[in-house]
Amino acid sequence: MKQVTMLLAAAISCILGSCDNPQYSLVGDWEIAPDSKLAEEHIILFFRKENGTYYPATLSYSLSPSGLLSIEKGRDHAVCCFGGIDKHFADLRQKTQLSKEKQFLIRRMLARLRPRVLSSDVPFALPQGCSFTFDSRSWNSVGFSRGKAAGAFIFQPDCEGLGADKAKHLLRSVVAALPPVEGSMAFLEGH
Repeated sequence: MKQVTMLLAAAISCILGSCDNPQYSLVGDWEIAPDSKLAEEHIILFFRKENGTYYPATLSYSLSPSGLLSIEKGRDHAVCCFGGIDKHFADLRQKTQLSKEKQFLIRRMLARLRPRVLSSDVPFALPQGCSFTFDSRSWNSVGFSRGKAAGAFIFQPDCEGLGADKAKHLLRSVVAALPPVEGSMAFLEGH
């Protein structure tokens, strides 16, 4: 009975429009790149969170084509009044090799935030319904690169709406699937 109730709830959710196809982008109207292309890309997932000091907290995950995941948690020194960063301090650095299954799960999830094409112009994508504003406060990004071609997904703090909610949910799912880092979910609070 519990299974039937869960299936019924999932069906109603899809009918109401909150269900989407994981093979399609969340930032445009296209299918995500095939696994063969995704496997060649270097992906960097980056978070910055303000903490009331001149040292915003940072967290990054860097996934190489070989499946090596590098994690770094640290702080940036923000330059007063200009919004720039002049120093970075690392508090934690670790590396781990992800299984093929885990790395393709992460790659497929993040591919939903990837611009349609990567190029030397480094196109960027935003959640559907959001526009770009220069803002040095907390933000999250995902960088994709393959050789000299690159692209990025940018999530800014004032981005709201269904597209933003889907991107937030996806980012939370990715962080939950990665090796645990103390305080990692706090980087998604306020977004």
